[in-house]
Amino acid sequence: MNKFDLEIKNYTIKELKDLFGLKRLFSEIEITKKAYNMKKRIFLHAKISPKKKTDIINFILKSEEILKNDLIQYNKNYITIPKTENKPDKNIRYINWPIGASVLYIKGDVQKIYTKTTIEGDKIKWNIFKIN
Repeated sequence: MNKFDLEIKNYTIKELKDLFGLKRLFSEIEITKKAYNMKKRIFLHAKISPKKKTDIINFILKSEEILKNDLIQYNKNYITIPKTENKPDKNIRYINWPIGASVLYIKGDVQKIYTKTTIEGDKIKWNIFKIN
């Protein structure tokens, strides 16, 4: 079996998502299922020593916890739609928001939801939905 770096601190969140085969939008259930399947494959692999299996499974458990915590933080920051009285379309504050993040613009009687359609770091583009 090839050497595999089991030092969790050597991985970014993106690398852990790739390792788990997670797509752009995923749920906690998907993380759990992917981790379960990975652990099952390791457990059933006959050529891996019991010590190495334990080390790999511990790595998977740590990775699973990190990904779930990251998902909780993402949901806290981006699923609850923040409100603003300033149009977000040219505001640099939103440049590092992920695609799909939204903000509710309220000015007097006007209410619009701005949903980001570009990836982090790109020039910001929005889909704008008028509420009233």
